[in-house]
Amino acid sequence: MVEGPPPLLLEERFSAAAAGLQRQEQLAEALGPERPALLLAWQAPQAMILGHSDTRLPDLPRARTTLEAAGWPVLTRRSGGSACPVEPGMLQLALARVAPPGFTIEAAYAELAGLLRAACATYGLALEIGECAAAFCPGRWDLAFEGRKLAGLSQRWQQRRGLRLVTTAASLNVSADPHRLSACVESFYSSAGAPRACPAATLHSLAQAVPEHQVTCARFLQQLANDLADGRTSLADSCSIADETCATRQEIAL
Repeated sequence: MVEGPPPLLLEERFSAAAAGLQRQEQLAEALGPERPALLLAWQAPQAMILGHSDTRLPDLPRARTTLEAAGWPVLTRRSGGSACPVEPGMLQLALARVAPPGFTIEAAYAELAGLLRAACATYGLALEIGECAAAFCPGRWDLAFEGRKLAGLSQRWQQRRGLRLVTTAASLNVSADPHRLSACVESFYSSAGAPRACPAATLHSLAQAVPEHQVTCARFLQQLANDLADGRTSLADSCSIADETCATRQEIAL
């Protein structure tokens, strides 16, 4: 378990997803002994963010042209994973922190997963951790409710100024339409020459899961901020979730 103060929460809106992704990927540059952890939450208009594996698809140029003509700019992130759509109803979160000696990949994933699970628990949701194989961008640290994916996580490690830095990112569906997300992802892979099914039934949103709470991105962020300010969620608390998974795994998907 890693002790640490709550991260400073930064909330930003961007006029283009490219600016948000750039901010996320530069977040760790602001870390140091005096600021060991930062949590960025951002929103942007629709876009498709690819993982490095997607850049090797046979007809990627055609897919890029098709999506951009439909109003979906195509970007590539430096962390792992595969194609993931961005919409205003989705929150993009990035937890950047200085990694102390012995800090593992799994512990970094567990921190962000723990923060999100704690915030969702206030709505009565007990999020499951594990790969949602039929959803878009499947991964071992997917967060789901009743087997339907709500969020996916990715990770990037860096070495700067003698410090090991890790940024763990999540894309959380707060209120975006799963059918729209599914259709966009399927269109991308079909155009790229590698058809892949992504049924809408594999996806979920917080708004659908708990309609009585009328969850919005703003309300979710306020709940997360309250949890951090009140000490109900800390980095040490969230790290304990790593015990539920294979906590010694050491590879990074790049």
